[in-house]
Amino acid sequence: LIRILKGIASGQEKNAALPQPWHIARVFEVLSKKDCSQPEMVGLEFAYYPALKHDKYGMPHLMAEILSNPESFMELICLVYKPSNAKLEPAPGNLRASAETAGCLLHSGRGVPGLESNGEIVRESFFSWINRVRVLAKEKDREVITDLKIGTWLSNWPINQDFDCWPDPVIAELLDMDDCEDIRQGFCTVYNSRGVTSRMPYDGGLQERKVAEEFRRFSIHWKDSKPNVASMIEGLAESYEQEARRHDEDGLWAQEW
Repeated sequence: LIRILKGIASGQEKNAALPQPWHIARVFEVLSKKDCSQPEMVGLEFAYYPALKHDKYGMPHLMAEILSNPESFMELICLVYKPSNAKLEPAPGNLRASAETAGCLLHSGRGVPGLESNGEIVRESFFSWINRVRVLAKEKDREVITDLKIGTWLSNWPINQDFDCWPDPVIAELLDMDDCEDIRQGFCTVYNSRGVTSRMPYDGGLQERKVAEEFRRFSIHWKDSKPNVASMIEGLAESYEQEARRHDEDGLWAQEW
């Protein structure tokens, strides 16, 4: 199975029909129960990321590698983004497909280093990964984009999740640091994680106001202990209030018609 998957990914199986994503994911489920090496599974999951990203199987070996090995995360960054002080050049032909996959993974991937199966974050593991990635980013002259992507990966949609506070206190500790402005900016991409909504023509911005209320509750929680985090979340609440007003106006127009 591994030989066939590698052959298809590399274009060696020229006469083989490309399997459907569902079938590919089932093959990976079988392989994950076999005695396959971690590096081999990481490479295959990366090669088949477009077929696996929406399947319940996911990319468990690839994600575990990225979230335990800062060098692997930085390798993705370097595949996609040029150094800050270098001219933009297209990726070499032999790396173009890998760069595209890395770009998609960095854009849509989410994960927290040090996260245990019980949902708790091991603080030492978390900050060891974060600090090492940021050191590598400085060495590679990609500090800003790396911080932005760190923030994006740490973000998660908190509404209707029964959270007493958000984000997790370990993540909040990082986000509140004065030198983490770009990480906070990346984290705020959570604004785009809400998903599709539906409403009646005259509902206005009721849904957005409820979201804003929840964000404000989280902001108040951190107001005294984590002022940068509180301000960041308050900004999310204000953005949803603005969106609510836009929907109010749309509802008024609908009534007039």
